[in-house]
Amino acid sequence: MANRPTMSKLQKELQQVKSEFKQFKVQTEEKQKAQENQIKDINRREIISMLQKTLPHNPSRPFYTYDEIAKQMNCSSTSIANIAKEAGISRRDKRVQ
Repeated sequence: MANRPTMSKLQKELQQVKSEFKQFKVQTEEKQKAQENQIKDINRREIISMLQKTLPHNPSRPFYTYDEIAKQMNCSSTSIANIAKEAGISRRDKRVQ
């Protein structure tokens, strides 16, 4: 007769597989968070670039409005305003002064 694994061996193997799965899951979640942060950074840089772009014939006027940028980047105009404020290029602060 063939050697059959005992119940304790099977339970140990199951625990090992569960442990490996948990480690894999944690690693996958960490990689996903890192990728999401990279995407946020890229989007932030693109938003800042769009905020800094001006009209060719009138360099004092912005090329895009906050709403236009928000529509293109799939976020709110408030998010755009917050990013602009953090980057020190807010247009809304200039109007208040």
